[in-house]
Amino acid sequence: MTVPIRRLVILGIVGAGGAALLTRPWLHGGSTGAERRASLPGDHWIDQPRLIATRAVTIDAPPDAVWPWLQQMGHGRAGWYGYDLWDNAGEESADALVPELQHLAVGDVIADAVGPFGFRVVEVEPERAVVLRATIHPITGKAVDRDRHPHRVFIDFTWAFVLTPLPGGRSRLVVRVRYDRSPRWWVACAVEAYELVDALFSRKMLAGIRERAEGGDAADVRASPTADRVT
Repeated sequence: MTVPIRRLVILGIVGAGGAALLTRPWLHGGSTGAERRASLPGDHWIDQPRLIATRAVTIDAPPDAVWPWLQQMGHGRAGWYGYDLWDNAGEESADALVPELQHLAVGDVIADAVGPFGFRVVEVEPERAVVLRATIHPITGKAVDRDRHPHRVFIDFTWAFVLTPLPGGRSRLVVRVRYDRSPRWWVACAVEAYELVDALFSRKMLAGIRERAEGGDAADVRASPTADRVT
């Protein structure tokens, strides 16, 4: 007896979503309880999130040495510093800072390699925080204008990268995602399943940022004329 493809897809979503619910600690890799409870830049964009994930890493470099790596990230830019085959369409993430990418402003769109949508920059606080936002259809992956089409099934989420200085010239990088979504059960399962995978990708990305920032190279970019265009 042949099982309909639609049923297999539904079972896959339910199974993956259920597994994610059972492994919720994965959502908060590296973060402390205080960091998970703290208010961060970008939180106000989604007042009542249905899912929050907070991840963090300590970097042996000051915030001004980490910031240039955050400014240039993204597909078609310097990459996501993670699993390039999957999250950067096979293109290798940069291991050096790129002066011409050292300008990021509210309204810019950063491409994502795994979908046709992009992340819109909604906040930029130099050497402190950058917040990205995307509102998408959960099946097609296409961007949805929430204000014009509130009835459509959508996933609305923010992605915040926040730097805090630590003693000894170190930094704490906290990354938080906040989701609002359709209340439909299959959307909930899809989001949970996605975040289970994203937890692994985020761990690799944070390690990639740490490795690059600790390797130096920020001073040259900070001294370049292009870097002065940061807003």
